[in-house]
This record gives sequence, structure tokens and C-alpha cells, in this order.
Amino acid sequence: MSEKATATIVRKITVKQVCGGVDFDALIASPDKRIDLMDVYGIAGKALPDTSDYGEFLRFKGRFRAVNLSTREVFEAGTAILPGVAQDLLGGALAGEEVKDVSFGFRLSVAYNPDAVTKYEYKVISLMELAKDDPLTMLGNSIGAGSVKALAAPKADPAPAADPAPADSKGRAKK
Repeated sequence: MSEKATATIVRKITVKQVCGGVDFDALIASPDKRIDLMDVYGIAGKALPDTSDYGEFLRFKGRFRAVNLSTREVFEAGTAILPGVAQDLLGGALAGEEVKDVSFGFRLSVAYNPDAVTKYEYKVISLMELAKDDPLTMLGNSIGAGSVKALAAPKADPAPAADPAPADSKGRAKK
């Protein structure tokens, strides 16, 4: 069966809806690793500002599908609320005046961060292949970003010269 035939239709795609939240025990047990949560992809047509008890966010409208990477469950919705990094990327892409729809695909992961208020942070990896006519891809190509080479290691400083012998008041070396 295809993903579409087995998808559960939900009101909105969120990490909590698809994955049930973040497993803190698993995060703490592997503090140096990233835990993949879900793949989310779709076609966003609008980004609507909204507010909750957690602050401001964007509510995306369009067609969305998400796959829980642990259970392989598939969900579909007409609304998606994404973590900050993904929200910023998608919201920025929709901000252009002549932009009608934006196709996207992200893998959302979580990693332990003891400095974060929540003790975790979301990581986002694009699942989309970079388009050759993408403005950032073209800019990167024009500056050689794809072929950046490491700078040469600095040369060692030569040994400092020996201190000159003390001089008398007339500038002659003292004996």
C-alpha cells in the first residue's frame, strides 16, 4: 500500500501529534547524539502568525504529510506547526510577494542541549535536492562555496633574537 492509503488524517501536523513529544530519557542517555523524530513534507500556501502560551509562531496552511520515523505511522493535515528552525526557513520562503506555494521536505531531529531552557533543541535537515536555479545555490557557485579549501597553516614564528648585551651610557657594550 502507498503512504496515502494508510495515512491518518489529523487536524494539524506537529511534533507532538506525530511523535508524542520528546523522550527525555533517550536524550539524556545519548547526550552526544541526535534522535530522528519525523520527516515532514508538503506544499505550503500561507504562513499565518499566531500566539500560544509558548509565544509567537507561524501556522502553515496547505497540504502536509509527516512520517514518524520510529513507528513509520503516516499523518496528513491541512495545517502544520513546525519547530523554530523549520518555521523560519519555510516562513522566509513564503514571504516573497510573488510566491504562491512552497514545496518543502524536512527531517526533524532532537538533540540534548543542557544550556537550552527545555534541555533539548530541534535539528532540521532538508530532504530536498538543491535546485540549480536556487538563488543561494547560484550565489554559492559564484563565490566558489562548493570548492572552498582550508587556509594554509600559519608558519612558525622564527626564534626571537638574543637580547643584546647591556650598554653603558655611551652605548658601548658592558664588559
